[in-house]
Amino acid sequence: MKLNFKQLAIIYFIMLYLHITAVVYFPSVEPFTKPFLMLILLYWLYTHKSRITNKGVFNATALALVFSLIGDEFMVFEVGRPLVFLGGLSSFLIAHLFFIRAFSFQRNKKLKVSNSFLFSLMLQGVIIFMIFDKHIDNQLKIPMYLYCLVIISMVNFAYLRKDSIDRWNWNIGVIGAFSFVISDLLLAYNAFVTPFKFAPFVLLTHYGIAQFLIVNSIIYSFEAPKD
Repeated sequence: MKLNFKQLAIIYFIMLYLHITAVVYFPSVEPFTKPFLMLILLYWLYTHKSRITNKGVFNATALALVFSLIGDEFMVFEVGRPLVFLGGLSSFLIAHLFFIRAFSFQRNKKLKVSNSFLFSLMLQGVIIFMIFDKHIDNQLKIPMYLYCLVIISMVNFAYLRKDSIDRWNWNIGVIGAFSFVISDLLLAYNAFVTPFKFAPFVLLTHYGIAQFLIVNSIIYSFEAPKD
């Protein structure tokens, strides 16, 4: 049975908050609840394959979700294990590169990659680097800074679809990209600066919303198939 959008959204967000419940109260089942989020989105993407008329967009989005799934599993076990954390960071970095690739197929060629929006993102990134720098171990600094540059680029490429797709899906794509940034900032603050109350709820909610919005922004930016 093929799900409609409302059914998909209900199932996805129920699984998201079941996972958050597991993180807080039943950590032993966390490795089993986390994969469902990306598997649901992969299912949703696959069932809309005929809508996505650009094969490159479909493949890049699917790979972004696969590497997000891998990163999710790394992050479940990363506490106190720097190498596992680096594995998760690397997986999400690759996922963002594939999201950049997916967005690049829909880029408005009239907009320059280097633009005022990117400049503002870079300025915000520098401020964030200054805040976090003293809290991050030296061995993690270069990977973290590289990751930040990639996720800033991902937000910029979401922006670069402006006027090449419909306004609604452009908006939710940019919002989704920013939600990813917020999720990562909260994760870094919780891990390297100080743990804060309700951290799993807040950062995982932003992460779940980010993935959901980005994938649906990509799917629905194409015309419905004529069949």
